[in-house]
Amino acid sequence: MDLTRAERSPADLNLSVGGDGVDLASGYSFIFAGRGQRVNQIRRGDATVWEEPFTVPPGVGEMHQDWFYVRLERRQTSAGARFRWSVNGREVADYLDPNPLADGGHLGFWTQNGALFHRACVCGIRDCARRKSRRR
Repeated sequence: MDLTRAERSPADLNLSVGGDGVDLASGYSFIFAGRGQRVNQIRRGDATVWEEPFTVPPGVGEMHQDWFYVRLERRQTSAGARFRWSVNGREVADYLDPNPLADGGHLGFWTQNGALFHRACVCGIRDCARRKSRRR
């Protein structure tokens, strides 16, 4: 597969949660296909807390202008904050922070090379269950 084709091979599809709305390092950042499509990372503030080499996820639809379905779940557990991150239904990471950052309440989608975002859904557990039942 030609990884130079941005339509099928994403670069820097990033999501930040729990920040203050000003500084990306104030929360958690989930970096997909970062550093020139070399790594996936989770950053807690300024620190990288998880990193693996990037691999192209299975496609969802046509090869040209493929959409990527990004999902991030955060759950508070007795052991800390658990984040489950997936792209196109494939789990990218399951990260547990035993000493979670205070939640600044902001969410951000960002990239360093431009991206198109379509149909973003941000919801709590009960809200997501209601949305799923309405779509059927």
